Amino acid sequence: MNVNVMGISSARALISDSTVTKVLIVANQSGVVDGSATLTKGSTSWSGSFSVSNTGSSDFWAYAENSSNVVVWMGQTTGFNVSSGSNPITITLSAMANDSSTNIGTLKVVAGGTFYNGTADMTVSTFHMSQNLITGAEYASITGLSDPSSFSSVSNHPVEQVNWYGALVFCNDLSINEGLTPAYTIGGSTSPSTWISNAGGSIPTSDNTTWDAATVNISATGYRLPTEAEYMWATMGGMSDGLTTDISGGVNTLGYNKGYAGSVEAGGGQTNIGNYAWYYTNSISNSTTSSVGTKLANELEIYDLSGNVWEWCWDRYASSYPSTAQTNYLGAASGTYRVRRSGGWNGSATSCTVAGRNYGNPFGLGNAVGFRVVRS
Repeated sequence: MNVNVMGISSARALISDSTVTKVLIVANQSGVVDGSATLTKGSTSWSGSFSVSNTGSSDFWAYAENSSNVVVWMGQTTGFNVSSGSNPITITLSAMANDSSTNIGTLKVVAGGTFYNGTADMTVSTFHMSQNLITGAEYASITGLSDPSSFSSVSNHPVEQVNWYGALVFCNDLSINEGLTPAYTIGGSTSPSTWISNAGGSIPTSDNTTWDAATVNISATGYRLPTEAEYMWATMGGMSDGLTTDISGGVNTLGYNKGYAGSVEAGGGQTNIGNYAWYYTNSISNSTTSSVGTKLANELEIYDLSGNVWEWCWDRYASSYPSTAQTNYLGAASGTYRVRRSGGWNGSATSCTVAGRNYGNPFGLGNAVGFRVVRS
């Protein structure tokens, strides 16, 4: 079946944006990409056509990129029905905008899309991710607790010695501080002060079944930990992946092989990892974390997505990913451990890869474990 893109209702604004060099449109049916095309630029619109193999309800994602492959406009038409014959669609694209917090600074916009994680296609919706790791000073300021970090005497270092429970406290405290809807509920409450009070006056450092049963409202306006799928998508650069051979047919099919966030080295190469990541080789002489944002950022202008500290994700850990396509996957339904991503200052280069992952008890602490936040 043919799908004709008759026009983009924001085409005039797009055409006046001289940075835009192409528009990619992708059809997605039930989490699986079913067709894509690069649109051509006319005097008043962008247009093109492509084929899909299946009929039924489709989501159409459109990405307008600049000459550096960075997605600067994005649009999505949901639930368009593909039938036999010629189908015209129109998509409205909007300029991608970063977010800002008076407490933690810039959150970079990450355009949603689909990627292969080594097992199946994963689709994530657009979200905003903090440009930097949360620092010890930020953690103390927002929670009213002391900075737990082993290296708290050093300014602007990422918070560490914070467990998964403590990361949820920070997220909800930050949301409440900024008048946003908290994402997490523990024991029927969204108030971290209530959580702590009910736990005997401090964040648990041993297993706590009530805190383990925390629930997340991923649609809430407030802050939360990234899902593992969101973290992996951001680390590979999403649809802005600078290793352009990674993206095929509207899917980032090879980004999971990258040797580190920001890499444009083929085949998982790590020749230049020291420019992007703090890890054992360039950190062990100091035996400490390093100030956030002091290495090069990746394609999305997000820092420390590889190295410095391991980062807590929302997901329960499972040894394998689902074998079928997933959309906005929240992790395994059960399990003792929580996922950590990125690699740390005291770890090897191999732990800093896009596919690299480990796990820990949600009550566990470590001087190479911290976190960053996202908003839907």
